[in-house]
Amino acid sequence: MAEPRGPLCDRTGEDDHGPAGYSSDARHHGEARRRGCPARRASIEIGDESPLTVRLRTKVLLAFLAVSLCPLSLIAYRDSEVTRSALTRSAYQSLFAAASQTALRLDTFMAATANVVGTEAKMPALAEYLSRPAGARAPAKEEDVVDMLEAFAEKNSVFTSSVAVLDLHGRIVLDTQPSKIGLDESATRHFRGALETGLPHASGLEFSASDGKPYLTFSSPVKAPDGKPVGVLRERYSAAVLQYMIVENNRLVGPESFAIVLGDDGLVLADGHQSPWQPGEGMFESRRPPGLADALANAGRPVPYFTVRLSKDESPWHAAVSNMTTQPWTVVFLQPQDVFLAPIRAQTRDTVLLAVLIAGAVAVAAIGGAQLLTGPIVRLMAAARRVAEGHFEGKVIVRARDEIGALANAFNVMTDRLKATVEGLRRSEENYRGIYENALEGMWRVSRDGRVLSANPAMARVLGYASPEELMASVTDIGRQLYVRPQERDALLLAYGRGTAIEGRECEFYRKDGQRIWVLTSGRPVHDDSGQFLFAEGFVTDITRRKRAEEELRRSAAYVTAAQPLSRTGSFGWHVSSGTIYWSDETFRIFQCDRASVPTVELILERTHPQDRAFVQHVIDQARQKRTDFDCEHRLLLPDGSVRYLHVVADALEKTESGELEFVGAVMDVTERKRAEEALHQTQAELAHVSRVTTLGELVASIAHETNQPLAAIVADANASLNRLMASTPDLEEVRDALGAIVADAHRAGDVIHRIRQLARKTDPCRAPLDLNDVIRGVVPLILAEARHHQVSLRVELAAALPHVLGDRVQLQQVIINLVINGVEALAPVTDRPRELVIRSRAHTDDEVLVAVEDAGVGIDVTKAARLFDAFFTTKPGGMGMGLSISRSIIERHGGRLWATPNPTHGTTFHFTLPGMNTTSSALS
Repeated sequence: MAEPRGPLCDRTGEDDHGPAGYSSDARHHGEARRRGCPARRASIEIGDESPLTVRLRTKVLLAFLAVSLCPLSLIAYRDSEVTRSALTRSAYQSLFAAASQTALRLDTFMAATANVVGTEAKMPALAEYLSRPAGARAPAKEEDVVDMLEAFAEKNSVFTSSVAVLDLHGRIVLDTQPSKIGLDESATRHFRGALETGLPHASGLEFSASDGKPYLTFSSPVKAPDGKPVGVLRERYSAAVLQYMIVENNRLVGPESFAIVLGDDGLVLADGHQSPWQPGEGMFESRRPPGLADALANAGRPVPYFTVRLSKDESPWHAAVSNMTTQPWTVVFLQPQDVFLAPIRAQTRDTVLLAVLIAGAVAVAAIGGAQLLTGPIVRLMAAARRVAEGHFEGKVIVRARDEIGALANAFNVMTDRLKATVEGLRRSEENYRGIYENALEGMWRVSRDGRVLSANPAMARVLGYASPEELMASVTDIGRQLYVRPQERDALLLAYGRGTAIEGRECEFYRKDGQRIWVLTSGRPVHDDSGQFLFAEGFVTDITRRKRAEEELRRSAAYVTAAQPLSRTGSFGWHVSSGTIYWSDETFRIFQCDRASVPTVELILERTHPQDRAFVQHVIDQARQKRTDFDCEHRLLLPDGSVRYLHVVADALEKTESGELEFVGAVMDVTERKRAEEALHQTQAELAHVSRVTTLGELVASIAHETNQPLAAIVADANASLNRLMASTPDLEEVRDALGAIVADAHRAGDVIHRIRQLARKTDPCRAPLDLNDVIRGVVPLILAEARHHQVSLRVELAAALPHVLGDRVQLQQVIINLVINGVEALAPVTDRPRELVIRSRAHTDDEVLVAVEDAGVGIDVTKAARLFDAFFTTKPGGMGMGLSISRSIIERHGGRLWATPNPTHGTTFHFTLPGMNTTSSALS
C-alpha cells in the first residue's frame, strides 16, 4: 500500500506548526526527499535551521539582557520600595501621632473647660441666687453674681464670648452681654444636656440664634444644697479657639503639613491653612472635599491613615485621622507625598544610569553567546510542540550522538510513557470527578500561599459562592480572606510543613457575604519528591448550627451557675420513678451538704425543721400522687443548729411517650427576707404604740374632762344619799336610785379608763373578728370631749348589718382617732360655716367595708396631696408627720387601703376599706 502523502512531504522539515525535525547531514535530507517522505508520519528528522532559530537567538539575547538587568532592576525596585515603604510608614506614623496629639489637645481643652464650668457652677452664690423667686432676688446679690461671671469671662477674654446664668426654663437671667438677658435657650443642646445628665456638658459647635456665628458652648447645672438643679451656668467660646489650636500644631510633622478638624456633619471646623486668630470666610459653610470624604469613610479599616487626592490636578497627600472622645469630630493631619518621598527621586536617577551601562556590556556578550547556544535547542521545538498539542504518535529520529541525541531519545521515551499516563489519568479523572462534584462535604486544594487551587460545588456552597470558579477567582489568600483568626491558618501550615495530617480541627471562617461560620476541617499535606510542601487537600464541613447550640448551652449553664449564689437560689431535679434527685452547687450549699453526698427525700426530711417535717412530707406526697406543681415555704434545721427559711417552687414535667414524671424546680433561701419582715413588723408595732401614746397625750385634757363628769356625779349622789339616810325617816327608794346612779357613773368612768389603758398598753397585734361599728362606738367617748372643746359638731352615721372584719381592735381605733383629730384640727380655723365632722360606715363592695371621716375644714393643698401619707411630712406646726403614714401601714397590713379626697365644697374626706371575713384570708396572703 502506498504511503499517504500530505503537507509534510511537500515541505523541507516543517509541519503546520513549525520545524518537524532535521537529519544529521544534507545528503540524508536529500534522499528522504527523493523517496517521497514515506516515514514522515511516524518520525521527524533533525536537520537545517528554520526562521525559529533566528527568533530563538533573539530570545536568548533578550534572556541575557533580562538575566543581567532584572536582578539590577529588582534590587533597585526593592531598594526603592523599601525606602518608599519606610518613608511612607514613618510619614504615616508621624501624621497619626500628630493627629492623635491634636485630638488629645482638643479633647483635653473640651473636658477641662467643661470641668472648669462645673466647678464655677458649684459656687454657693449662684445656687442661692437662682433658688430665690425672680421677684425676691436682691440687687446686691445680683451684682455679686454678675461680678463673678465677668471675672470668670476674663480668665480667657480672647475667646470667651459670654458667660450667662439660665433658669430652669432655659431663659437667660444674667449675662456678661446684658443685651442677651431674657433670651430663651431652652431648646439648645447645652441647656438640655446639662439638666438631663446633671453633669458638666460640652455641647460642641452651635450657631447662635442671635448673630448666626458658631460657638463652642460649655454648661453645667447649678444645684441647690439639697442636690436639686435650680439653673444652668453657660460659657460660650468663639469657634476661633479651634482654629488657634490647630494652627499651633501645624508643624508637628514637617514642611507643608497641616491639620483640619471635621464635624460629624462634614463641616470644616478648623483649617490649618488659614489665620490662627480668625476662621476664614466660608469656613463653617463648605463641606469637606469629595476625595477626602471617600477616604475618611474607609479610614480605620484596618489602619487610621490613607492617601488622598484633594483635586484632580494635585499630587497625592498622605493623611492620618484620629477621632476625638469628647465630641464626634475627626482630626485629619495631611502632608504632600512629594515632600517626604524626595530622597527616592535622586536614588532613581542613579539607578537608571547604572542600568544603561550594564545593558550595553551585556548586549555585546549575549550576541556572541546566542550563536553557540540556540542551534541544537531549536531542533526539538517542533516535535515538542506537537506533543504539547496532544499528538503522541510522532517520534524524533536520532542522528547525533551528543547531548542533543540523548535528549531526543529521552524525548521519544517520554512521549510513549506520557501517552499511556494521559490515558490512565483520563479514566481516573472521570471516576474521581463524579465523586468530587457530587460530594456533600466541601473538598478543596489550597496552595502554601493561600490560593484555592481547586474546589468542589459543596465547598463553594459552604462559603457562599455561586460556583467553584467564583471561589477560586475571588479568594487569593485564605488566611486573610477566610480565617477569622489568621493564626489558625499559620498553625495548620506549621503542621503541614512537618508532614502532619490534620483531623477534626474546628475553625471559624468568613463567608462571601461577611457572615461568620464554624467549620470542621481535615486535611493532609502533599509534598514533591524533595520533600517540599506543595499544597494541602482536605474536607470542610459547616458545623455552625452545632457550635451555636453548644455555645448557647454553655452560656446558659454559666449564667445559671453564676446567678444562683448571688440570688441564693439553687435548682433541683427529681425523677420520681427512680427517686433520683439532682442538686446544683448552690442547693448543696443551702442544705449544708457535701458535694459527695447523694440527695434523697430522706436527706431533705432530715434537714427539715421537726415542726415542718409533716407538712413537707404532705407536700411531697401530694405532688407525687396528683402529678401537679407545688409551691411551699418551710424551715431547715441545719447541723450547726441554725434555722433557715426556704421557698421551694417546682413544675411537674410528664414525658408524653413513657408517662414518667419529673419535677424541675428552685430552692430559694429567704431567711434574710423573713428576718427583715419580722424586724419591720416589730418596728411598725413599736412606732404605732408611740403614736397612740402621743395621741393620748394630745387628748389628755379632754379625757380628764370626760372622766371628771362621772366622778363629780358620783360625789353628788353619794352626798345626797348620806343626807337622806340621816333624815328621821330615810327615803330608801331615793337612796337606792342614787346608789344606782353612782354605780352607772362608776362604770362610765371605768370604761373610759379601760379604753385608755387599751390604747396605751404595748402588746403584740392580735387579730380577731370585729364589728367596725362597735369599734367606732368605742372611739367616740374618747374624742367627743376634744370635739366639743374645739366647738366641733360630731355626727356618726353607721350602716347596719355590716360584715365582720378580721383585725386588731386597738390598731383600728388608733387609725380612727388619728383621722378624727386631723379633722378637728382642720376645722379650727373655720369661722364662716358650721364646724361639722361626720364618721360614716357602709358596705363598699360585696366583700369590703368602708369607713369615712368627713370634715368641712380648710382642705388639702393639691401640691402637697401626693406626699400626704409620706413619713415625716406634716402641714401642722410642731407635727411629727407620722400619723397618716402609720395609719396607712396599719390599714394595708389588714389587707385594705387608705386614701383622701377633696369635698365638693369645703374640707376633705379620708376613706379606708377593709376586706370582709369571707375574703380576709386571701387579701392578707
